[in-house]
Amino acid sequence: MEELVRLLSIDGGGIRGIVPAVVLAHLEEITGKAVHELFDAVAGTSSGAITALALVKPGVKRGRAAERVELYKKHAKQVFSENWQDRVGVLPRWASHYLFDIPHGFDVNDLWKPRYAAAGRRTMLDGLYKGTQLPDALLPVYLPAYDTQLRCPVVFVSRSHDEEIDSYFETTSAASFLDAAMASSAAPSYFPPHIMPRALNDAFTTQSSYCLIDGGIIANNPVSLAHSFYGGNPGVILSLGTGSTMSPYPAEQVQSWGLASWAGPLLKMVLDGQPETAHLAMLGVMSTRTYVRIQGLLDPDSGIEVLDNIDLGNLARLEAFGHRLVDKNRDRLAQLAQVLLRKSEVG
Repeated sequence: MEELVRLLSIDGGGIRGIVPAVVLAHLEEITGKAVHELFDAVAGTSSGAITALALVKPGVKRGRAAERVELYKKHAKQVFSENWQDRVGVLPRWASHYLFDIPHGFDVNDLWKPRYAAAGRRTMLDGLYKGTQLPDALLPVYLPAYDTQLRCPVVFVSRSHDEEIDSYFETTSAASFLDAAMASSAAPSYFPPHIMPRALNDAFTTQSSYCLIDGGIIANNPVSLAHSFYGGNPGVILSLGTGSTMSPYPAEQVQSWGLASWAGPLLKMVLDGQPETAHLAMLGVMSTRTYVRIQGLLDPDSGIEVLDNIDLGNLARLEAFGHRLVDKNRDRLAQLAQVLLRKSEVG
C-alpha cells in the first residue's frame, strides 16, 4: 500500500490572509487534529507564508489556525501603520479633480517610498516565531520570494536536501522563520525589500546577500511548489485562496495609460492572475477528487479586496467571507477531512 501524500498550499493576499485561516480553523475543528498532523508539506506565499510558518512551528497545538484569525485582526494596525508625517501627502479632493487617474485620498508619498515601514511587521513576526529556524519546522515548507539582485526566484525550504542553485532559481534552508516570512511578504510599494545574508556560493554570481521582495509576483498561488518540490505522487492537495477580485479596469480607462498609471494596477493583476493559472494547471494533472481548491469572488464595492484595508468593518467582512466559503464547501471539506485522517491508498 502506497502512503497518501497530503499537501497544503496557501495563497498570498495581505490582510485577506484571514480567509484561509478561517478555512483551516474549520478543518482543525472537524478533524480534531492540528494542521501539521493533517498534511505532509505546506507551501505558502506572503500572508500565506506567515500563516504556514505559524502552523509548523515546534510546540504548535490544535487550534493554532483559529489563533491566526485573531492574530490578523489584533496586529493589523501594527503591520499596516504609517507615520503621521506620511499623511501630509494625502491628495485633497480639489487636486484629484485635475489629476484624472489619481483618486482623492491617494498618498503622494507612495510614489517614491514604500507605504509602510518594515518595523511593525518585524516586531509582530519576531514575537510569533521567537527565533525558530527553518530546519526546525514540523513539516517541509516551500515559501517563495524574488531576489532583485540575482533576478531570480528564491524558495525558502526547511529540508537541506531540497537546496539547489540554478541560474534561474535558488532554494535555501539557511534562514529563520522570521527571515522567510519577511521576505515572502515584502510586497513592492507596500513594504521595503528584505535584506539578508546569502549563505550559498555558486559560479553565477558573487552576491553575498539577498534583496528579497514578495513571492506573490512569481507564485501568489504556490501550489505548484508543493507539487514539484515535495516529490512522490501527491494523493491529495488542498489549495486555499484569499478571494478573487472583480474590480474592472475599463477599456476606455486603460487604453490611455502610461507607465505611472499602470504601476499600481499591474501589480494587482499579477497577484490576481497567477493564482487562477496555477489552479488551471493543477486541474490538468489531478482530479477534483484529490485536488481541492477553496476560493471565492470578492464584492468589488465593499473594499474587501484591498490588501491593506484594516478597517474593523472590513476585518469582520473578511472573516464572514471565510465562513461563507466554509459553508459553501462544507461537504467537500468533510470528505477531504476523512481522506486526510485515514491516509488511504493512493489511486
